[in-house]
Amino acid sequence: MISIKVGEVMKKDPIHVEIPGERGKVLELMQKYRLSAIPVTKKRKLVGIITISDLAENPEEEQLALLVRRGPVSLSPADEIKKAAEVFLKERIRIIPVVEKDELIGVISVDDVVKKAISRMNIADPVEKYMLDKFATVWEGTPISATLAISRYSGQRVLPVINSRGEIVGIVDDNDMLSLGEVIEETKVSSLTAPSEGERWAWDTGDLLYITTRKLELPEDKPVSEIMTRNVISVTRKTKVSEVARKMRRYDIETLPVIEASGELTGIIRDIDLLKSLL
Repeated sequence: MISIKVGEVMKKDPIHVEIPGERGKVLELMQKYRLSAIPVTKKRKLVGIITISDLAENPEEEQLALLVRRGPVSLSPADEIKKAAEVFLKERIRIIPVVEKDELIGVISVDDVVKKAISRMNIADPVEKYMLDKFATVWEGTPISATLAISRYSGQRVLPVINSRGEIVGIVDDNDMLSLGEVIEETKVSSLTAPSEGERWAWDTGDLLYITTRKLELPEDKPVSEIMTRNVISVTRKTKVSEVARKMRRYDIETLPVIEASGELTGIIRDIDLLKSLL
């Protein structure tokens, strides 16, 4: 097997956010660059990671310092990609910061390992060895907001979309949904001092604190069929791992449905599943 270092496939000078900061900046970067996770730094020193899930699970929290996942695992540019694969699979994450002397110099993603490394190899294992045969799907008429919830609860960033006959008609991922969302500002008013019993109905409002938060609002009336990718690229159970990786690179996708000769959807293969072939 080819020896490939993390430094050969990582992204240098990665997009990141600095503490102190606010969720609105994170949302803007995620939408603009179609990211699901972003490193968080303080004066270039790595502090943690923030993900789409962190924002979705804490909709009222505005301060970045309280949203970030601190103490993330990291890699050196001199590490082998096999080590990166082990970390991705153990931690169930999609990006790993790459550091030198605690300073962020890059990130490596599952996407990088698959498209820049595995696609260059000749791994002949059939995809059926690593595919998922139990997976979530979503009906084409499901609202986008509900689709995002299904994605989060199932742990699948990418969902096959089926019609009422159970046939696959498209693919949707969390970035498709994120790009459609609108960042909404909400202002809430909180009293800094509680009124006494005699003052409870007084006109004087006392000291008030105005708290503004930014939330990602998804359209509730649009079905997922309006944003899904209709040109579905698929593989069979016998397709070789490196061939799957090359398809993922060619079409810039991270999950492929596994289809039988009859056209039946029997599984999915994700880029992270292909990492098992390196171990």
